[in-house]
Amino acid sequence: MHEDLVIVPDGERLRAFALAAGTERWSLANEKFTWFNDPQVLDGVLYASDSAYGMWAVNPATGKRIWHNKDLVGSAAEAWQFAKVGGTLYGATEHDKNGGVHAFDAATGKLRWTCNDNTGDSEKWYVVAAGKRLAAMHAKRLYALPAV
Repeated sequence: MHEDLVIVPDGERLRAFALAAGTERWSLANEKFTWFNDPQVLDGVLYASDSAYGMWAVNPATGKRIWHNKDLVGSAAEAWQFAKVGGTLYGATEHDKNGGVHAFDAATGKLRWTCNDNTGDSEKWYVVAAGKRLAAMHAKRLYALPAV
């Protein structure tokens, strides 16, 4: 949700609909055979990952792409849940192999670092901002990370 819009992933497209009328306001296409994962709006920017492990930042009011990061394509797990502290966007991944918590520059999308506990657990990662720290959970373990 963003203001009067509901934004949903619809296969190869992100689509925004007017909540009151149900009419489509905008649609953003991804590459062929690449689908969007669940989007999330933080500080007025829509963030979403895709099945090719790309990350997207989009203006939620217009659907205009701000950036599209392909740094993780073919080498990591896609982020499914997000938190933001200052100028850093954190993405918790759905799978552990080459995943964990990714930190991105929120303005450019550039990958800063990835934190992984290397346990191999197949559980999802979760992340939440807590002031100048992050709480990250993986399986039955809870980690406190600096929000840098």
